[in-house]
Amino acid sequence: MNLFDLNGKKALVTGSSRGIGKAIAQALVEAGAQVVINGVSDRVFQTAQELKNTTGTQVIPIQADLSQRLETRRLFDESLHQLGGIDILFINHGIQRAHKAENFPLDDCDIVLEVDLTSGFMLNQWAGQYML
Repeated sequence: MNLFDLNGKKALVTGSSRGIGKAIAQALVEAGAQVVINGVSDRVFQTAQELKNTTGTQVIPIQADLSQRLETRRLFDESLHQLGGIDILFINHGIQRAHKAENFPLDDCDIVLEVDLTSGFMLNQWAGQYML
């Protein structure tokens, strides 16, 4: 029994245009999963090509700004449509803003919370509803 056999599984990996997210997407593809990768910049399309060159398997790139709730919803809906379902959700995205605590702008706090907490909560909730 191959414990890492993901043939037929469908995965969405957020924040996967570089670094850890890219490596997770590559590992999922190598294990047989069909994968959607996501990033806020158009680098996600370059990463999709790099992963195809490395693994020989097509991944689906979706550019979406997860600081915007409509974009987060679009990412999830488009992933479901492109994959034909979802079995694996890997939340890897996140941002940071650096300020002294006593001067931290509320607008920066809002965007960090939206990206790092709210969008991840929403994606997990939608994926859970779908999986149930």
